[in-house]
Amino acid sequence: MITEATARWVGGWDDGLLTLGGSPEAVRRALDSFYKGAGAGKPVILQVALSYARDAAEAHRGAYEQWRTNILPSEVLAELWTPGQFEAIARYVRPGDLDASIRISADPQRHLAWRRQDLALGVSQIDLHHVSRDREAFIDGFGQHVLPALRHG
Repeated sequence: MITEATARWVGGWDDGLLTLGGSPEAVRRALDSFYKGAGAGKPVILQVALSYARDAAEAHRGAYEQWRTNILPSEVLAELWTPGQFEAIARYVRPGDLDASIRISADPQRHLAWRRQDLALGVSQIDLHHVSRDREAFIDGFGQHVLPALRHG
């Protein structure tokens, strides 16, 4: 997630903004700062990390297996140099730690509600970043239940 100060600075010279999702409040503050620097009309793309599976346990397991080190603060990640270091620090990440930064659910309606919340922020586009390995469940589930509902209100 981009800081408010960086968002405002970038807004003054960039053609648009691609930022990571976070809490709706944090994203809103970053977008407000970006537009203060940019003025109106520049596109904003919001990247949202999510894990979807056919059941809740698999959605959580997939997120934990594939994405647990990516929730660490940037000042920690900047000090890690080898795969072994990433694996070592990953032992300290608990499965529940991911809930604050990754949208994890097996319920298509929950994901639909999250997408509507994201769209209400006024972003130009949402980049759905599925972090688990079960791509088939993601494509089928979102293709059948989430995306059509967004197209039709």
